[in-house]
Amino acid sequence: MLKNQAANFIKQARSIRWMDIGAISIFFAMLAIALFFFLRRTEYVTVRLRISQSDELRNNLTSFMTPLWYANVLRPGMEDTDFFGRSIIKIDRIIPGFPEDNEQKTYIDLRIQALYSRQTKQYSYNGIPLLIGSYQRFRVNGIQIPGVIHAIGVLGIESYPQKKYTLHGFLDHRQNDWVPGVTNQTTSLIEYDGVYTYLAEKIQNGMEMKLGDATIAKIVKISKSPAIKRVIELGRTHIIPDPERTRVELAVEINASIINGRPYFKDDQQRLLVNSSIPLDFGLIKPIMTITDIQEAE
Repeated sequence: MLKNQAANFIKQARSIRWMDIGAISIFFAMLAIALFFFLRRTEYVTVRLRISQSDELRNNLTSFMTPLWYANVLRPGMEDTDFFGRSIIKIDRIIPGFPEDNEQKTYIDLRIQALYSRQTKQYSYNGIPLLIGSYQRFRVNGIQIPGVIHAIGVLGIESYPQKKYTLHGFLDHRQNDWVPGVTNQTTSLIEYDGVYTYLAEKIQNGMEMKLGDATIAKIVKISKSPAIKRVIELGRTHIIPDPERTRVELAVEINASIINGRPYFKDDQQRLLVNSSIPLDFGLIKPIMTITDIQEAE
């Protein structure tokens, strides 16, 4: 009985053609591919990218910052779509940082249609894993956007609690004399207490700093007074008027992000501290204010 069954099995096995084996192999291959894609799902994920020309994480090196002309090319709303008109990648928000000479630290939020793997618990885009700290290149509207990933969040990054603060301070010449065209240099024998008058005249009460459509800083009070300079000569200090400069004191109301109970400016970019500096951007005028007092706005 067993011999007959074994003989029938061998006979049936020998009757299988190579074509049948190929069909069965293709079926299992397609099944494996289907299972692979079943374990991966497409989601929209927000990636915060610090635009950089290098894969360095050292934020204090200006050589890795974004050229200003390049940062100005990017605009919120730029996107690429697929054949069906669905968004693949879109610029949600651009967060400009401190401008220095011809470079600027720039953060950008990209809304990306990414694949999520349940096995690795990672997102990927164009076959490359999206990992915090990794250096990657993205492409939007034919523009290549290289940078270091700083944060990843499903359908957007959680907003920090907001609170209004009033910052009091002044414009220090050491941080504002880098304006193009200024050639005078501070020496150890001269101390200034004002900025060049042509710069001071351009700063007016009511000026607003925008991030997208939102106002994040506004000058609510401004005081301008004649500047002086201290000249050290033969061991003696002489205080004399400085007709080329004006002392500028400001009160600026800002929207601050509260992180661990402490106020920050521009989301988490800058901690607000007395004696620290805060960059302000009013379009063509970008003064840097030294903070002397921080108060919660009434």
